[in-house]
Amino acid sequence: MTNIDNNRSGALVANSARSSLTAFFDRRSEAEAAIERLEKAGVADVRLLPGYEAQGTPVAPESTGFWVKLEDWLFPDDDRSLYAEGLRRGGFLVSASVDDTTSETAHEILDDEGAIDMDERADLWRTEGWGAREQQAAASREDVFDDRPPADC
Repeated sequence: MTNIDNNRSGALVANSARSSLTAFFDRRSEAEAAIERLEKAGVADVRLLPGYEAQGTPVAPESTGFWVKLEDWLFPDDDRSLYAEGLRRGGFLVSASVDDTTSETAHEILDDEGAIDMDERADLWRTEGWGAREQQAAASREDVFDDRPPADC
């Protein structure tokens, strides 16, 4: 089964807790087919975020444009850089607001339409060198904000 993020938003609609399912697709046709099926199944608030390369506009690796677009999407902060990389590479992100009655159906639809396993994809990208740049940037940010005295003091 594909790893689809499922995050509780805490909102209550008609006494039913809402959560957000988020899935990633390589092709627009798969994402759009998933959206169409989700809407037919009665899933509310379905959103699509296409990657820049998918729109014909490649993005530099250091671009932060996707971070801004991902701010209001509900999934763990740790996954933001992964989804941003996928979008930078031209993928498509689909999010659906579900409740207890639509969650399982929505998950099945997203899987059936070709949602990719982001853990496997991240592993593949890491073998290509992705992630090293992010780790170096994080380390340099920590150095800038490190208020400890230098070791030789």
